Amino acid sequence: MSKNSVDNRRMVFIDGENFRQRVAELLHDQGVIADKNIYFSLDVRGLIEDTLGINGVEINYYASEIKTSKGYTPSPKIRKRIGRIKENSRRWVAMLKSQHINYIKAGNLKVKEGKKCNHCHKAQDVLQEKGVDVRMALDMLELSYEVENVNVISVSSDTDLCPSYHSLSTLSLPLLRPD
Repeated sequence: MSKNSVDNRRMVFIDGENFRQRVAELLHDQGVIADKNIYFSLDVRGLIEDTLGINGVEINYYASEIKTSKGYTPSPKIRKRIGRIKENSRRWVAMLKSQHINYIKAGNLKVKEGKKCNHCHKAQDVLQEKGVDVRMALDMLELSYEVENVNVISVSSDTDLCPSYHSLSTLSLPLLRPD
């Protein structure tokens, strides 16, 4: 496979929900927002470009879509939470797109019945994200094989991405991983 030659291209790959949750926690802890689960706007492009000290970087933001398991009816509390997540997501995606950030649907946020509580013996509804890290890892690796002189910047605290980081480092590619 021949590589395309590009002069020092920089690509940012953001694990979306992971990123949004961490930012929400920080803003909440600093008293900037009252509730971590509400929509808030953020200059994501400005934050990334200021942190890296470069302008015009290509940013890919990976996020999941909500799905419920077949035959499963979530509780009213979870249905309300799903509605809130969908509305916040719709607004967040519009904000990202207005900043010229590539929004990539990758995987699902599965809503399913979990294990029974040891105290009340009722099954607890669970939200579980699947597939985002796999898609992000594949895209990072694919880019590294197809494009010369590329800097891959990953924004995630998900340890599931460690094998892809190892593969990228064996290709002698610079990789920035914010902790």
